[in-house]
Amino acid sequence: MKSSKHSHQRAIWEAEHRAPELFPYLASERASDRVLEFWEWLRSQESGGALRGVEIGCGKGRNCLGLAAAGAEMTGFDFSPTAIAAANDRALAMALRERARFRVHDATEAWPFADASFDFAVDFFASIDIETRVGRSYARDELRRVLRPGGHLLVYVPSAEDEYHRVLLAESPAEEENTFYYPGSEKIEKLYDHAELRAFYRDWSVVLERRIERSCRLHGRDYTSSSFWVILRR
Repeated sequence: MKSSKHSHQRAIWEAEHRAPELFPYLASERASDRVLEFWEWLRSQESGGALRGVEIGCGKGRNCLGLAAAGAEMTGFDFSPTAIAAANDRALAMALRERARFRVHDATEAWPFADASFDFAVDFFASIDIETRVGRSYARDELRRVLRPGGHLLVYVPSAEDEYHRVLLAESPAEEENTFYYPGSEKIEKLYDHAELRAFYRDWSVVLERRIERSCRLHGRDYTSSSFWVILRR
């Protein structure tokens, strides 16, 4: 049985997906450049044949659809029924239903895929929204199970050095280190420092790693955002 806190987190995300005007990024139809960069790297490493990919916490499907349009065979899942309904509608409108499949599923429950089902996986700011380390660890281990040996995982997560998130961390800290509550919503997010990220994925091989920094303006203030872009091999 899931905790009341986990059920609350699910309810928050479902409400946000039902009101995309509150968070326009949730409604974006454009795949992230960082995900497409990962795809180009994958294609440079693999020879021939369609690559099978899975995305945890896919939301309304923008990354899955971008990868499917580029030639991948994608499966995406999210625990928000509203998000998955939108993803399926987009796949139909883009004539990508054969290459992009979506389903409602919670990453902290047994993943409905056989061992070694996929060649690659994407965690794009997704597992950071699982509210406990136990839940994140379970999702990580299930992800490893469904990847084939030698398969690759893109992890894109916020750094604890991100200036905006450091403000939130100071103002609204959650119980676990480097986690915070978004003001007003009680949504939890996890940040990583470099050592913690390496320790969390200690059973994986690091292939490429970058710190992505860029200037941004939020709520009338300038910040430097900071994230880790890491390619891991099973």
